[in-house]
Amino acid sequence: MSETVKNLVKACLPSGAVYFLRRQKNILLYSSFLRKNRAVDGVFNGEDCFILATGPSINRLDLKLLRGRRCISVSNFFVHPDFALLKPVFHCIAPWHPPITEAAWQSWMLDLRAHVTDETTLVFGVRDFARNEGIFADFRRLYMVFGASARYITRRGISLGHPLLLPWSVPVMALQIAIAAGFSRIFLLGVQHDLILHPGVSSHFYAEKEDAKVRGGYSEWDGGGDMGTEFSALAALWEQYRAIRSVAERRNVRIVNLTEGSLLDVFERGSLGDFVS
Repeated sequence: MSETVKNLVKACLPSGAVYFLRRQKNILLYSSFLRKNRAVDGVFNGEDCFILATGPSINRLDLKLLRGRRCISVSNFFVHPDFALLKPVFHCIAPWHPPITEAAWQSWMLDLRAHVTDETTLVFGVRDFARNEGIFADFRRLYMVFGASARYITRRGISLGHPLLLPWSVPVMALQIAIAAGFSRIFLLGVQHDLILHPGVSSHFYAEKEDAKVRGGYSEWDGGGDMGTEFSALAALWEQYRAIRSVAERRNVRIVNLTEGSLLDVFERGSLGDFVS
C-alpha cells in the first residue's frame, strides 16, 4: 500500500479504528516476539525497581546506594560510571526515529555493546530487529511490540505479550516493562522532562560529547518545530503517563518520582533518601 493510500485511510478512519488496525497488524506480524516477551510477565513480582534516566539531577545522587537493587536503565545511561556496578536487569533503547541517522544509530549501538554485559537484558523496539540483531547476537535481548493506544492500555492493562504504547519518551517504555514484570514499587530517577525550560539546549548528567549519536551529528532539537510542537508532544506524553498510572493503581503498584526538579507531576513525588539509606 502506498504512503498516499495509507494517509488517506488514516484520514477517513476515527483514531480508535486506526489504533485497532495497527494493533491487530502488529499482533499478526510479531506473534513470535510477543510469545517470547510474555515470559517476562511477573518475574519480579512484589519487588522494588528503580528506573534510571539521563536527566542532570542524576549527578546529585549517590547511585552506589542502589547496588544490589533491581534497576532498569534507559537510553544513554550506560555511560554513567556506576552502570557496571548497578547491573540493571533491563536496559531500554527507544525505537529509531528521525533525525537520528542510520550511521549515528550504529555508532550508538556499538558504544552500548562496549558497556553492557550479559547480566543485563537489552530491550528494543521490534522494528529495530534488523538494525540491532547482528550487533547484539551474543547478548540477552527482547524486542517490544508497539501500537497500542492509551485507551487500550487503560482498559486491558499491560503485558509484554500484547502491544504496548509506542513511547513518546523512553521512561514510558521502562515503566511498561516494570509493571509487566510485576514490580510493586517503581521509583523514577533522572526523569526531568524540562526541555521546554531551556529551548535549544540539551541537558543530561553527562557531557553531550559522551553521546555517540551527538558525535554523529544528532541533536534532539533538530526538526522539532516551534514551541507549540513541543507542547503538543508533552501533552501526548502526559496522556501516556496517565494511562500507565491508571493501570498501576488497578494493580496496586506504587510509582514515585524521585527526580529533583522534574516537571512530571502525574505520579507522587519523593526523594531517594526517603526510600534508600
